[in-house]
Amino acid sequence: MALAWPGPCIAYMRIGEIMDIEMKAGPYSFLARLEQDLSPAACDWLMERLPAQWEFLQGRWSGHAVFARLGGTAKHIGNGGISRPAVGQILLYGGNDDVGGELLIPYGPTRFACPSGELSGHHVLTVTTGQERLADLGALIHERGGLSISYRRCSRPWS
Repeated sequence: MALAWPGPCIAYMRIGEIMDIEMKAGPYSFLARLEQDLSPAACDWLMERLPAQWEFLQGRWSGHAVFARLGGTAKHIGNGGISRPAVGQILLYGGNDDVGGELLIPYGPTRFACPSGELSGHHVLTVTTGQERLADLGALIHERGGLSISYRRCSRPWS
C-alpha cells in the first residue's frame, strides 16, 4: 500500500553509524535515535519491518505508555533487560508463542507488564527531539482509544 505524505510517519536514514527516526503521529513530530549499539538484533528486526502501519493503544498494564502490536514475533532476539524505561526510551518486546512483537513508548512513569506480570524489552529508540510532547501524544491516544502511525523510509527530515 502506498502511503501519502504528510501523515503519521516514522522514517529512518543512516548518517555514518548513527540512524535517526522521524516519528509523526497526528499533530506531533518527534526525532529518535536508533540504539543500534545497545540492541543490534532488535534494531535490525524493527528496521526490517519498514514501511509499516501500526495502531498504538494505551498500555493499560504498563502505566503511562502506549504500545503497538507489530505482527510476527522476534523470539530469536530474546527478552531485553529493561522493564522500567524512562520517558522517551522506546522498547521492543520480541513476543512469544501467544503474543507477537510489541513496541512500547513511555510518556510518564512506566512498568512494562502484562496481566501475568512484568515484561522486559530491548531499548531500540530514544526520543531526542519533542520528548516534552510525548505526554500529549499519550493523552490523545488514550482519548481516541488508539492512533494509527505509519512508518516509511525517507530522506533527512531536517535541513
